[in-house]
Amino acid sequence: LKGILNSQNMSITTSQRQIWLTLAKLGCWLGLASVMFSLTGWPISLADELSQNPQNTNIEEPNSLFSVSGQLFLNPSQPTYTEKTNLMKVSVTAYSSRVEETDDTPFITASNKWVKRGFVAHNSLPFGTKVRLPELFPDEIFVVEDRMNKVYDENHIDVWFADTQDAIEFGVKETVLEIISS
Repeated sequence: LKGILNSQNMSITTSQRQIWLTLAKLGCWLGLASVMFSLTGWPISLADELSQNPQNTNIEEPNSLFSVSGQLFLNPSQPTYTEKTNLMKVSVTAYSSRVEETDDTPFITASNKWVKRGFVAHNSLPFGTKVRLPELFPDEIFVVEDRMNKVYDENHIDVWFADTQDAIEFGVKETVLEIISS
């Protein structure tokens, strides 16, 4: 490094030299680690062992460590969170994309997305929360992407309908809301 700098007629301060040396050491360690990692091939051997000998795997519970031939690994097949399910009794209404029912941008949700089937409005659940209304729509999962007038509390949800007449005919229904994820 000193020879290169001298040949270029450049000078370097002591703190710059320390930074360069630290970076060079770090590069050496990273290079050594990658060589060791590639030489051991443990990810490939782990995958081979799991596919060839699955009874040698000990997975006790989700989000836990598992062992293969005595070596411990984090269980990659499980998410690092637990999905919780909550139920709450709600009044369900329907709305459509009309200024009279929304605001001056009736096709844009409060989360700034274009309305579509499966979107609902709710005032206390975060945007992106997935919910079900199993008694009314047994096969549908809805996503909270809109908000309602502030007079409505958490026990009210509004389902978006493309057709205004369908929304009017839906009326008001009492049911159970199942919160899948938030």
